[in-house]
Amino acid sequence: MGSMPDMNDVPDMSETAESAMVESGEAKLLFECKLEIEQAWMSGRDRGAVHRLAGAHPEVADELYEFFAFMVETHVGVSHQREVRRGSELTAVKTAKAAKPFLGLLRDATGESVQAIAAAMEVTADFLVDLSDNGRVLPAKAREELVRRARGMREIGEGEALGSFDVVSLRRAASRDTAYPVSNLTFKELVERSSLSPEQKRFWTGLG
Repeated sequence: MGSMPDMNDVPDMSETAESAMVESGEAKLLFECKLEIEQAWMSGRDRGAVHRLAGAHPEVADELYEFFAFMVETHVGVSHQREVRRGSELTAVKTAKAAKPFLGLLRDATGESVQAIAAAMEVTADFLVDLSDNGRVLPAKAREELVRRARGMREIGEGEALGSFDVVSLRRAASRDTAYPVSNLTFKELVERSSLSPEQKRFWTGLG
């Protein structure tokens, strides 16, 4: 007769089932969060949903910021497929094809996640996403500080990095048949609505 199997070698089915349930629950949560983020963005360029959901569900925050960054780049990139009638808009489209916004540039250069890049630059992920999407409101000193920190991670062209803060506004303008409404957002407001610490907020607003 064969020897009885060692019970220590038999997998604990309860633990396996529990692990599967946890993974299934997280996948469902991730799907629902992504759906809400996309709907908020498509209905009114609302970036608040990703910050709120990432804060409420830190276990999937990195995936949510990755999704948001990819989604924004994808949707604004639709402009590349449009036929533009006015010469100034055509120039914007050509420029947008060759350039990337600040966060996109860093992601390509480092291959790192949004959360990892933000941590290396000593800022929060929501602040990094927001400033990249609203780069045109950043004062020169803030742009220079961000580029300095970015270049500490990986060697990137200083001129390209500084110019990347203006890319999103060009791509937005090129993606519409009518002029994109001018935002009244200020750099101070951008800083204040972030999840930066009070000390970090004082530092960044001081660069304005």
